Amino acid sequence: MRKKSAFFTALFVFILFGFAGAKELPFPNSCYEMIGETKYLKEPKEALFVLIDESTGFDENIVERVVALVMSWLDEGKAIEVFRFSSFSKDRYTEKVLGGLVDPAPTDEFLDNIKRSERLKFDQCHKKQFLLAKKQVRQAMLDIFSGSSPKIGHSDIISNLKTLSGHIKRSNAKSKKVLIASDMFENSSITSFYASGHVKRIDPDQEVAKVEKAGFVGDFYGAEVYVFGLGYFARSELSKKESYLDPERLRLIKAFWANYIKKSNGKVVEIGTPMLLGNL
Repeated sequence: MRKKSAFFTALFVFILFGFAGAKELPFPNSCYEMIGETKYLKEPKEALFVLIDESTGFDENIVERVVALVMSWLDEGKAIEVFRFSSFSKDRYTEKVLGGLVDPAPTDEFLDNIKRSERLKFDQCHKKQFLLAKKQVRQAMLDIFSGSSPKIGHSDIISNLKTLSGHIKRSNAKSKKVLIASDMFENSSITSFYASGHVKRIDPDQEVAKVEKAGFVGDFYGAEVYVFGLGYFARSELSKKESYLDPERLRLIKAFWANYIKKSNGKVVEIGTPMLLGNL
């Protein structure tokens, strides 16, 4: 009995995920596809794009809060994509780590038009697909956070947001949300929010003008944008003389990002400093 149970468990995992051993975490396959009824799969009603900055190095509390926020949003019929980004240095790439669509709940029309045998297979698959999707999304996020470090020399947030906004724009989801998990301390060839071991007191308007002149304004195509982590303080070589980030410098940095997101055709919903107070 144990051998038979193990076999069916392995078979079910194969049906959902395909072959094991891939480097990237797989997203569970659609149960509608499994029984050949893809016509009932619609464009996602909502999509979430999770963008995690590997140059921040959040503590365990922040990581748990970000993951919990995403888990509470994820539901049937929603699509999600998880990305990592940092700087364009060795082994630090901007890439999608995981993405897919959680199957929508079956309609009465669908259930009434499939064979009894197919319905049994579908019911068994559908009960597991959502749970497996949540597990994989959680693991993908934890893998990225575990590989993050404030010791990474540069933080190309602006250029990465421009690049990723183009991908987000092409999504067919009816509603799009973007969650950026980052301290939002830019340190690149475009501009830097650091100077002499301190976080600078920036001029938001001048910084936005600098970014516009360099051609790094993106296009989120009207997506709702949330930021989790702005101002999170993790001591590094860039901020080695910093012991206190005063509210005024934090306000100016927040003003810059609010302006940048708006110019990039995004709807600023909330910028957490560092915590988000609302839900997605």
